[in-house]
Amino acid sequence: MDQLLRDLRFALRALWRTKGFTAAAVIALALGIGATTAIFSVVNSVLLRSFGWGDESRLVSVYRTYVGIGSGKGGLSVPELYDLPQAQSLESFGSFNAGSAALQGTDRAERVPVARVTSGFFSALGVRPQLGRAFGPDEDLQGNDAVALLSATAFRRRFGGDPGTVGRSVTLDGRSRRIIGILPDGFAFNGAHEFFIPYGFTQNDRLVDRGAHYLLTVAKLRAGVRRDAANKEIEQLSIRIAKEHPNNYPPEFQSMLHVEPLRDRFVASSREPILVLFGAVLLVLLIACGNVANLLLARSAGREREFALRAALGAERSRIVRQLLTEGLLLAAAGAVLGVLLAAWGLDVLLAVAPRQIRQLGDVRVDGSVLAFSAGLTVATTLVFALVPALRASRVDLAASLKEGGRGTGGVPAARLRTALVIAQVAICLFLLVGAGLLLRSFARILHVSPGFDVEGAIAADLAPAGPAYADADVRERYFEQGLRAAAALPGVTAVGANLILPTRGRFGQTIEIEGYERASGEPWPTDEFRAVLPGYFVAMRQRILAGRDFSAADDAKAPLVVLVNDAWARRYFPGKEVVGRRIKIDTERHRDAWWTIVGVVSDAREYGLDEAVPPVFYYSAPQEPPDQMTLVVRGRITPAAVRQALSRVDPAQPVDRVLPLEDVLASSLAVRRFPLQLLAAFAALALLLSAVGIYGVTSYAVAQRTREIGVRMAVGASAASVMRMVLSGALRTVVAGICVGAVAALAGSKLIASQLYGISARDPLTYAVIAALLGLVAVAASGVPALRATRIDPMAALRAE
Repeated sequence: MDQLLRDLRFALRALWRTKGFTAAAVIALALGIGATTAIFSVVNSVLLRSFGWGDESRLVSVYRTYVGIGSGKGGLSVPELYDLPQAQSLESFGSFNAGSAALQGTDRAERVPVARVTSGFFSALGVRPQLGRAFGPDEDLQGNDAVALLSATAFRRRFGGDPGTVGRSVTLDGRSRRIIGILPDGFAFNGAHEFFIPYGFTQNDRLVDRGAHYLLTVAKLRAGVRRDAANKEIEQLSIRIAKEHPNNYPPEFQSMLHVEPLRDRFVASSREPILVLFGAVLLVLLIACGNVANLLLARSAGREREFALRAALGAERSRIVRQLLTEGLLLAAAGAVLGVLLAAWGLDVLLAVAPRQIRQLGDVRVDGSVLAFSAGLTVATTLVFALVPALRASRVDLAASLKEGGRGTGGVPAARLRTALVIAQVAICLFLLVGAGLLLRSFARILHVSPGFDVEGAIAADLAPAGPAYADADVRERYFEQGLRAAAALPGVTAVGANLILPTRGRFGQTIEIEGYERASGEPWPTDEFRAVLPGYFVAMRQRILAGRDFSAADDAKAPLVVLVNDAWARRYFPGKEVVGRRIKIDTERHRDAWWTIVGVVSDAREYGLDEAVPPVFYYSAPQEPPDQMTLVVRGRITPAAVRQALSRVDPAQPVDRVLPLEDVLASSLAVRRFPLQLLAAFAALALLLSAVGIYGVTSYAVAQRTREIGVRMAVGASAASVMRMVLSGALRTVVAGICVGAVAALAGSKLIASQLYGISARDPLTYAVIAALLGLVAVAASGVPALRATRIDPMAALRAE
């Protein structure tokens, strides 16, 4: 212990004497460790940390896949939920759906996040209220469902944490509900929700409606049951159900139930980009370690006489290595402390600018696991950057070092090691820059894709009337029409329309039968995207009618059933043929198995996003099948505030909270792709900066070591230009070697991001060439300063100094 304390005191004194070196090393390590710690916090929160409730190893998601209809995962119908007790592998289960509701206050309504759940949901997760009780099975049913559970956050914020809150009533969507329990602190599921309410299933829901697959279902496996065994049983159960109800599961519409780990249900799509970012930041840390290793090599070369004297006085090689590792550990520890502070600050900034979809992935924070990771990272980085320099420094030639009179050179092996470190830094930097460059070019291609509608000068406003007053579809339709008229009456408005859901915001699919379409053998009837629109929508969006006509006010509930289809639909089913006048059969709530006539073809809009193909879409007239919600599109010289105010006057009890420019709707669809790209670009820029510092440091050290040689050359007539060429050529040879190694690595690793690219190859030669040229320019700039300094060496002063 005494020896360790002596090593620490000596190391502190040694580092204090070289404040410039110490500051440079600590800053480089802090940047690398801080960035790595911040991204690990995301990895830990999203991919590693336990939910904090229940036995995670036994929690699964029960979902549906559709044979021949894409790879999406669907939910269960209510009757299928009540079929699950037949599965012996499941101990408990429940369903969940996120949504919102109008919370009626004393002066105005407020839309709040609300989740609908079944009584088995909390028992499956192992969650018990901290106050009151959870839902009982009878409260799943309509008539007994006027109850609610309150989140701990809402309990404190809205009710001041008063235990007397249990038993009080709140009005959600115009209906009074009694609060029967308060959920535990920290509980959240698929985002934060203030209230949890029962579904209120009807008898028809439970027994008949097998076609509505909307229940996100979780289950807890019985103890000792393997997940693959449970999956096989659930698959067999779904086959048996289909045989028992052939009218609900026709052969042409095949589906299957499965189970998967519950975490995978929410993070599967995020895992790859998060791990790519984590890999990128680890590479940045390696570059930082390379910089510090080069600094240590240069510092050790200047201490050769010190080490030689200690060896001559009897110090063992292991003693010198231990001392240098102690110094390295102190540097890493200081870098880690500063890095953790940077990570904590950086996470606040990160989460503040992150899109809503990413913020909901997990409770990202610097906790004990992250601190433990940072401590382990400190030890690992010490070994990476300090071990080799320590071993090099401990191998001293006593006679040569003492003869040098205190000036060390480090020798040819040390110079080669420094060069190798710079080559590795440049290679890693190019690898990161190529990845960032490819993603940037891909994103630029996406931004140039036309969405199929005009986002400028338009406002989108969500309308979702709820409560007993709007239980009737015709009443909802009148509310939408009144909202349309209120917006149209505003000064400066040129067009108004409404759609069930705007492009890029989501998907609504429905299986249809197409008159005159000849299916291939075994081909099921298609499931296409559908939308409900009000007249004026396509004018407001500036989508063109390519054939036939648009909807009009005459297409109301009493008129013949009509639809429009997009151009992609027409090309998919009747290429080169007329589609106006053809019919499709749609099974809707109001019109069971009815035929709808196509009266027009509209231009395509990018329904799934700018980076995805346009799907076939059919549009029906909203008055003929009123939806539960719609989004108004208001075009003209108008502000969101004015639109919100006008719509709020239609029914003050219905909150109108989400009103924003149409440009923001499109930007939101790109946010999840843009955000990790911005982080990767930032890491690549940091890698470039650290690499430039490394090139500068090694070139400066080389000039310092060759001062006598340069002085001799200039004394015998060498020009300043030739000296500069000599220094630059040495630096550029190293950089070119790093570029070649990095290019090979980037080509080999191109498949890592190939799936995330749009309209560009992962081996795009232009990107590689531009990045290589950029690195070359940075290398010239970084080595140019020491090269210029070399041309100003006084030959006589250099010779006298030696």
